[in-house]
Amino acid sequence: MPPPPPAPPRESSLELNEDDELVPTERPPLPERRPQPYISDLSKTTRNLTARQNDSRSGRAARSRSPQKGLASGPRLASVPEPETIHVLQQASIDVGSCALDRKQNYLTQDPRKAAEHKHKDESDDLSIILSHPRYLQLQSDLEDARLKCKKLDHDLFEKSAELAKRESELTERESELAEARKGWRKVAGELNKIRTKGQGFYQVTDQYLIDKTNTLRYNIRNFAIQYFEGETKGDVQIKATRFFELHIQPTTPGSTAYQEFFRSPKRCPSLIQGILWRVLYGTIFNQFEWAGRVGDHVYHLCKTLRPKEGSKDFRPDPQAERKFQTWSATTTGLLIDAVDLNEGGDAYEKLEKGKLLIRDTICEEIEPFTRHIDEGFRQEVLKILEDAIVLDKEICKQVARVIWVFEHGAFDPSSMILEGGEKPQKGNREVQLVVAPGLKKRGKSTGEDFKLENILLPTEVSCEPVQSPAGQGIIRWIFS
Repeated sequence: MPPPPPAPPRESSLELNEDDELVPTERPPLPERRPQPYISDLSKTTRNLTARQNDSRSGRAARSRSPQKGLASGPRLASVPEPETIHVLQQASIDVGSCALDRKQNYLTQDPRKAAEHKHKDESDDLSIILSHPRYLQLQSDLEDARLKCKKLDHDLFEKSAELAKRESELTERESELAEARKGWRKVAGELNKIRTKGQGFYQVTDQYLIDKTNTLRYNIRNFAIQYFEGETKGDVQIKATRFFELHIQPTTPGSTAYQEFFRSPKRCPSLIQGILWRVLYGTIFNQFEWAGRVGDHVYHLCKTLRPKEGSKDFRPDPQAERKFQTWSATTTGLLIDAVDLNEGGDAYEKLEKGKLLIRDTICEEIEPFTRHIDEGFRQEVLKILEDAIVLDKEICKQVARVIWVFEHGAFDPSSMILEGGEKPQKGNREVQLVVAPGLKKRGKSTGEDFKLENILLPTEVSCEPVQSPAGQGIIRWIFS
């Protein structure tokens, strides 16, 4: 049996002696003290004071009881203890609390097990209070929601990572395929360049071939003009000004009405007729795909849209753009020739024949009033000229090089012009009066190369000699509506 705990030590306190001095006194332990009632009558405390203190208090009481001026006497109030007494009471209360706290602390210190149990109990009580608090419960709920969100985000992140890895694998595979495709493209491009260099795959037309075909057409047109339009006029001519007049007659002598004197001149009229016929061929046959029948109209408008635009005389399109267009045009022409039935009896053939007859009739109607004589071969000759022009245009369209018809006025340029036969050169600045036959220029080669270079295949045939108004010839009058 463990020995009883030792008796708690006696406590010391301070009390007032007879000289109003605080002296230490011993007191029994707190459990042995007899409880004292609350001091309700503060006047009783004066009994415990010394005689000198009572005398002092009596003197102060007597002074306090003396009547004062302006104050009425009344019932006596309970006496108030002195400040020293209040201080003693306060100190006594502090001592009592301190003694109880010290005793509890000493007790817990002497028994560690009890102290641990007491501490654990206090902590358990505090924890229970915290766990049951509404704010704590709300935080617990928010924490659980945050955990669920984090779990969902982790799951989404895992799925996205897997998807990203899959996409990266596909991208790597596509890049590998692209690299292989580029290798194949380079190989094909190299082979294509070799084919172009060798001139394979495109229709080959030599410069001499074009020159010969054009000279043949010039010769036929010249013979036709001399045969039917050389000599004296048959009389006055009155003709309605049509669109044919605006497109093909007026432009032969731009800025003047010299075409009237050319029509009346016995020797110069054939030159004017040649110029008119060449302008008709240029506007209705060359680069018009007339040889392709009905399909030719659609191809013509497409080419007109896609062809690189020509600027001024000194401006030329980008060589690379022009090469691409000419290559496409030559390839399209080859496809048309293979796909369209140009033989007799086919749709394209019938359309071509009707088109030639329509152009022939229009030409004959416009120039027949100026003929010096006419026979059955007149219309047949015009039709033959149209057929030769269509064949020449087809040959030009099949090859890659750009062929340009040149109708150039202005000052005479010996490097690109020649005078028509029989006209003598004159000194000084000579102006072109009439383009008898257009020149022919070629840009690029039939192999699809050198579009930066431009060569003159045939010079422009012109007349610089002013036409004289002939006397005694008929009058020509156009009626404008």
